[in-house]
Amino acid sequence: MNSVTLFLYCFFIVDATLFGIIIGSFLNVVIYRIPEGRTIVKGHSMCMTCGHTLAAKDLVPLFSWLFLKGKCRYCGAPVPSRYAKIESFTGLVFLISALSHLETAFFLVDPDAFLSIFASFVLFVLACCAAISAMMIYHDTGKGYLQLALISIISGILATAICLYKNNADVNYWLLSLLVVIAGVVVFVILMKVIFVFFKKTYSKADTMADLTIAGLLFNREFTILVTKLGYLKTSCIEIILFGIVYGVIRASLKNTKKEKISVILGFLVIVILVILRYSYMKIIYNF
Repeated sequence: MNSVTLFLYCFFIVDATLFGIIIGSFLNVVIYRIPEGRTIVKGHSMCMTCGHTLAAKDLVPLFSWLFLKGKCRYCGAPVPSRYAKIESFTGLVFLISALSHLETAFFLVDPDAFLSIFASFVLFVLACCAAISAMMIYHDTGKGYLQLALISIISGILATAICLYKNNADVNYWLLSLLVVIAGVVVFVILMKVIFVFFKKTYSKADTMADLTIAGLLFNREFTILVTKLGYLKTSCIEIILFGIVYGVIRASLKNTKKEKISVILGFLVIVILVILRYSYMKIIYNF
């Protein structure tokens, strides 16, 4: 690895992580306001205790909370560490995404790589952001939202289209692949319902929306990590079904228990682990 490549990798990883922390601050707003029916694009942030409007210096993601020692600058009331944790977690997800998509760094010096590499990375972290928002809203309120599910699913469809474009797929393969994505989402939800019925648990609309958001992550990029001779589409379908069964059993078994609200979080963590495994597999087997 030459010095230029190493610099690009380090620059990309650091920038992605810092940007993830910033995005995490925005996700805090999404998680808090969407259940209240408030807009996420307008309005000022304020202290939840004294109501004082927060200045820009109070809103530097993660660092403001650390510098102020977890307290409001104006009234001294404790600021929940949850906000810093979500910002840190989002930064960690972006870090992991960057490490598992290192080739994205080359878009900085290769404009032709923008669509095929950088756009795919952006779509993946966009779906991750939707999933983080969905899982925390479900954790807090037990609710699920269609708009978050659509962001995740549409990003998966676009990522699949970009992958097909990059590999010069023919029209028939395009249609088949996109059909598999759409059918896969439907099958995933049906599988969830069947598992919930088997466990004699109720599968609500909120459960459906939360699970659809997680499902969208499965269709981002060349996700398959299994070693088979069945081809990419068939192998991906097998992985989706396997993940669906594991995820469904976790969700259904925790339903109506004290740990129910963390079930979607566990599903997201499994996705992150699979991303790491896929990258490690590609590096070891194909020297990717």
